[in-house]
Amino acid sequence: MGLALLSATLLALTLVMPDWLEVLFGLAPDAGDGSAEWGMAFTLAIATLVLFGSAGRTWRRHARGPLRV
Repeated sequence: MGLALLSATLLALTLVMPDWLEVLFGLAPDAGDGSAEWGMAFTLAIATLVLFGSAGRTWRRHARGPLRV
């Protein structure tokens, strides 16, 4: 759940302030055209969905109680 929240936070930061990577590290991997930021936003969106889905599945499994064989 923590990784999902971190991923969602970075996604929101990337969507609100797309040049945060360049400001923080002083690097421009895409020479300022924005493609690296959009790629990062897409990757973070996928990671957020996967991580929240995994956390939800784990929570539902534990909420049902132990498996009976």
